[in-house]
Amino acid sequence: MVQKENATVNYRETDGAPPSDHTNDFYRKRFYDGIKCIHDRPCYRDYLKTEQDVFIKLFGKIRIETLKGAVTSEHINRARYDLIKFLAFSDNPVSSAEIMNQINPNGSPRNLNDVRQLIYRTRQATDHLLSKGFHLIETTQTGYRLSAYLNIITDFSCFDEYCGNALDESDPIKKAEYLQKAIDLYRGDIQESNDCGDKIGSAITSKYNRIFQNIIEEYCQIQYSLKNYDMIHQAATDALYRGLNDPDIHYWIFMSLFALNRTVSAEKYIEAVYHDLDRQSAELLKKRISESLNSIINNDV
Repeated sequence: MVQKENATVNYRETDGAPPSDHTNDFYRKRFYDGIKCIHDRPCYRDYLKTEQDVFIKLFGKIRIETLKGAVTSEHINRARYDLIKFLAFSDNPVSSAEIMNQINPNGSPRNLNDVRQLIYRTRQATDHLLSKGFHLIETTQTGYRLSAYLNIITDFSCFDEYCGNALDESDPIKKAEYLQKAIDLYRGDIQESNDCGDKIGSAITSKYNRIFQNIIEEYCQIQYSLKNYDMIHQAATDALYRGLNDPDIHYWIFMSLFALNRTVSAEKYIEAVYHDLDRQSAELLKKRISESLNSIINNDV
């Protein structure tokens, strides 16, 4: 069945800034403009059951949500964001010295009073989300941590859990369901600060970006074997829109369009991609597409 070129395309809204290069501008103009867009943002409230539940979203723009409401990046400045991220990835309480060394070695906070002020301001920004007497950050004998009296749920911990479930699952349909849940949580890279220490710097961002690339690839392979080409198209274009400008993503966009009999769009899209990629990446992508198309032709003979 041939799918019309102006058919409705469903995609999940990203809260990160969309890519601005030529390929993505071409793609948005070709497939997004003038079509119905269905926003399917993950509902973080689904993770909240009691007043002690706190969901912290770090993929893409920060969001902290409870049953009482939410605060977003508009209310959390860079220092507060880095502090929350540092504490979220720390298994034990962290000292004022660690906060000074890790968050901003060359700037504020520069002394113990700066750390106290940062803790106070961060509490101020989030206290209205919590029951009276509770704070997001608590003080212990050895330093600061996210409150042990609250049930802290993070998007990256849920992401890790879904990826682990997918790894342990042998049934391809159930595996794809777990991968889809992980993909839905990844709203963009975890933001990094160039002046942060390694613990909350580029290492974490690179780790999760790499995992995201791997699960997108596995998810698309499963859906291709199940002939769910529209789901491949949605997942790959979502990933592209979130900034994952990777040759393998372009491969799956092309293959999904081709499988949906949208060959004209597939050819125009891949021509734009070849124009933007570096020579080595373009050659690898051409080789993968060529091998796949030859395999399809041979199987049809």
